Amino acid sequence: MKHGYKIACGIVLLMLGGGASAFAQTQPSDDTDLAPGFKLRTTGGLDIGDMYLEVVHFDDNWKEVEEHDVFQPTVTTPTTQPSSKVLTGDFVVGGGTFKLTEQLDPTDAGVHFSATMASDKAIATNEMSVAINLQVATFSGKQITVDGEAVPMPAAPAPKGDPHIFDKDGAKEIDLPTPAGTLVITGDNLSVLVQDDREWGDQRYGLRIHFTPSDGQITSSKIDLQLKWKPAAAK
Repeated sequence: MKHGYKIACGIVLLMLGGGASAFAQTQPSDDTDLAPGFKLRTTGGLDIGDMYLEVVHFDDNWKEVEEHDVFQPTVTTPTTQPSSKVLTGDFVVGGGTFKLTEQLDPTDAGVHFSATMASDKAIATNEMSVAINLQVATFSGKQITVDGEAVPMPAAPAPKGDPHIFDKDGAKEIDLPTPAGTLVITGDNLSVLVQDDREWGDQRYGLRIHFTPSDGQITSSKIDLQLKWKPAAAK
């Protein structure tokens, strides 16, 4: 996979930096109910059960910037789609500033999530993704599926320097089962990476879905995902 070299470089730099990137774990009190199972943060991220979804960017030195740390969006509601939210604002990274635009459209079973990162000048990028944290307490020893292929989530931490669990290009569906329900993510030609973030002392696995394009000198990049929540059957 084209991201394998980048993962290895990122591991080295993160280890030298003394820590890993960190997802915001605590749900803020000002979350907005967007659809059943989905809560929208004022910083643009989505809480889905004990999972959290946000945009992340790695520059050409593997310095990571996470949405909740830099994004202070203006939120508007399209007049033709009163239940939708459009968030726009600056996303400042090491090489410049992107304008991030997210649109979240509630659907019968979840949310249609689309995002664009745009800049007037090319910004050197090692990786741009939507990242989802998967708590070890929920997923340890269990499995997720990508296009029906089982991906075991190891109970034991990965060996140092080898956090890679799974990757795939051209995926169409990701299923993330939890006791409360299953998050189903669909899209066209998804580039997926799963890794064990306990490498850096975090009690989670990291799942990243790459923007298109996801690396290089980027002036514009986008992602489009359908997110569906299937509540667990009542016992």
